[in-house]
Amino acid sequence: MDKKELSEMLSMLFEEKLQPMNERLEMLEFGQKMMSERFGKMESGQKVMNERFGKVESGQRAMNERLRKVESGQKTVIDKLDNVSTQVAKNTELLSSLEGMAGNVSEHDTDIKLLKKFVAKDWA
Repeated sequence: MDKKELSEMLSMLFEEKLQPMNERLEMLEFGQKMMSERFGKMESGQKVMNERFGKVESGQRAMNERLRKVESGQKTVIDKLDNVSTQVAKNTELLSSLEGMAGNVSEHDTDIKLLKKFVAKDWA
């Protein structure tokens, strides 16, 4: 065999050995491309999820603000109820005192009538 034949034979042998490696390399490159596309989709999905989380957080902040307003209004209502309860207690005490005075006035009225009759009898 001459050099040329030997060279061709070695070239073919290398080509045969390199062909499966070439195919595997192409498959790896294709897989890498597919993974890259999937990563791109995942990143896009992550961006959408981040936007949605932002909206949820914004909604949560709005709900917290509304809750603070409701709690503030609730405190105002409780304060007013406390004031009404205090006023009712005072009014009840005053009513009780007025009823006691009305009883005294009625007793005094009776006493005055009796005294008038007594005085009228003594003078007559």
